[in-house]
Amino acid sequence: MALFFGIILILCTIALLILAMRQHKKVSEDKPYDDIDRQIDFDDFYSKLRKFVSNEQEKIYAVLGTKNAYNLLTSGIQENGFCILTDKAVYFIGKVHQKKWIFVFRTNVQHRIIASEMKGINVGTLSHIWMLLCAALSTVLLITNLYCSYNMMPYTAVSGLAFEKFGPTILVFAMIVAVIVCFILVIYFVLHAFFLKRTNICIEFTSLTVAFLASELGKQEIKDFYKAVSEVQELYVNIVNPIPVEHTVNEVRKSTGVYTNKITSLSELSKLYENGMLTKEEFEHLKQEVIGSQ
Repeated sequence: MALFFGIILILCTIALLILAMRQHKKVSEDKPYDDIDRQIDFDDFYSKLRKFVSNEQEKIYAVLGTKNAYNLLTSGIQENGFCILTDKAVYFIGKVHQKKWIFVFRTNVQHRIIASEMKGINVGTLSHIWMLLCAALSTVLLITNLYCSYNMMPYTAVSGLAFEKFGPTILVFAMIVAVIVCFILVIYFVLHAFFLKRTNICIEFTSLTVAFLASELGKQEIKDFYKAVSEVQELYVNIVNPIPVEHTVNEVRKSTGVYTNKITSLSELSKLYENGMLTKEEFEHLKQEVIGSQ
């Protein structure tokens, strides 16, 4: 029974070691891939992505996680999520990282967040606090291995070829090695949780922050998405801070030759109203003023 329990402890230690090696490999690849020479027909690509957009009138500006979206459309395989930025909203599809204070959790979502709630986009880091659980498990394994190896010492033998004599000696030696490995893993997982952070692209909203690992994104798509976010935010700046009515009237008069062309004036006013630069009352007032002009 003691031999069986000792083997289970050693196997658990090996499993944690493999997990640590995999995580370290991901950290070492912490940078965007080169997508300068990407060959994608974006008109066709955006057309296919429209099935995820609720409003057919929305214009798609950019996609973050292009490779993941392309894989989903072509093969139906989706390991990680992506987001679609339109002039009205931001759509998140698939597994994404969500940040809440210092906590980060990954979840499978299909969200639509209106663009006016978007505060901006920036480069951040992800701290894997869940690695503290691995550190705690490593600590438990360390103590258990140490306790079991100490209790098995009287049954070890330094000579003899019989397994019942030599087996416990090998197992105790392996458990001592496991104790050393667990000690190293405790230190590694604690460092990983607080210091070995992974670069990510954060999209901040008023209620939450959604993050994408930089290693899953291309350099060019990140640049394109930054540019698209600026363009969409500029649209909402114009809506939130509309042009004063007096200024609008002067611009309309200047562009239409001071009421000499009523049709053009009304067209200009309609555009200003559709873009949110005029309220309904202001639009009706100016329209009547143009119609009643000589």
